[in-house]
Amino acid sequence: MREIKFRGYNDCAKQWFYGDLVRGLAGSTGECFIFYDNDKTTPDKIIVDPASVGQFTGLHDKNGKEIYEGDFIEGSKYSGIVEWQPDCAQFVGWLGDEPFGLWYDNDYEVLGNIYDNPGLKEL
Repeated sequence: MREIKFRGYNDCAKQWFYGDLVRGLAGSTGECFIFYDNDKTTPDKIIVDPASVGQFTGLHDKNGKEIYEGDFIEGSKYSGIVEWQPDCAQFVGWLGDEPFGLWYDNDYEVLGNIYDNPGLKEL
């Protein structure tokens, strides 16, 4: 079974946090929080930029790096940005207007993501 987790970027800490996602806790104004493991008995939470949030696909690239929504991946056959495709209930890569299944290649490499590298959106 696929592990469900998210990542989000906190501008103050200047780093990515990985864990459970909660949107709009009581009393908040629409913020996104990541509850992350801090090696304590209860996880910490941190506000993250909603534009940076991406879900783990359950897949790893050829170097063992986790693949998330918003990642730019490159393989021998296909390259593009990873997104959730609700019509077919799976993660796919997009190259322009053309989707491709992530199962076509097993040699993908994560080259970056659209939050750290906004220029990747234009590819």
